Amino acid sequence: MEKTPEGRLKTQRKRKKIHYYQEYVREDDGAYVKKYICQKDLDVVKALAQKGYYMKVKPLLEKNLRALELFVQRYDETAVTSIFDTLTEERKALVEPIGFSVQEQLKRWSNEVYEPYLKYQENMKYETEQGEMVRSKSEVIIANILYHYRNKILYKYERPLELLNHGEEEIVHPDFTIINIRTGKITYWEHAGRMDEAKYAEDFVKKMNLYMENQIIPGKNLIVTYETYHTALNVSTVKKMIEQLL
Repeated sequence: MEKTPEGRLKTQRKRKKIHYYQEYVREDDGAYVKKYICQKDLDVVKALAQKGYYMKVKPLLEKNLRALELFVQRYDETAVTSIFDTLTEERKALVEPIGFSVQEQLKRWSNEVYEPYLKYQENMKYETEQGEMVRSKSEVIIANILYHYRNKILYKYERPLELLNHGEEEIVHPDFTIINIRTGKITYWEHAGRMDEAKYAEDFVKKMNLYMENQIIPGKNLIVTYETYHTALNVSTVKKMIEQLL
């Protein structure tokens, strides 16, 4: 609004033609000015019309902003989930909470035990900095970079995940399941390391479709990286993706 011409736009219809005027009060003497705007100066007309629109929108935006600020002041994001934390361990065992606090999520994360994925165990021959065995050098790279940010995010390798496939339960094993220590948000990471192999690529596409049918969406709560025999995993891309998790 500060960059638009002074005054406001006035329109008049004469003989089926629209005429445009710029109306304003002159600062030096306070005189009212009504200035005709030529057709060649339509940019001035548009600027004044935009200014008029902004003047109507601005107070409504300010009103909404005040309402949002008041909401933020009063809204307690952790009020409901923290109730579960106040219960005794005996009661916690009996209750199904509406949601967990981040502290409770991290506690359950650290105490969780699950059976390792037994398929293709012969491929588990690459060791990460955390001392676990994974299936490829690229997974070592991803795991080690994730581990580097362990003060902000934690990960588990091939943690089982229950999904629905046409109404039937199906267990999948995302390469990495990641939790944000501050927010508790869970993100899954799949690395497609053999996309130049037809059968592998076909199976991977099916897996991606299954994820999306279960509201696990790339760019939202799923990270996907790709690799072929001739095109290796891009480490800088991995780092940029991890930065988005922080």
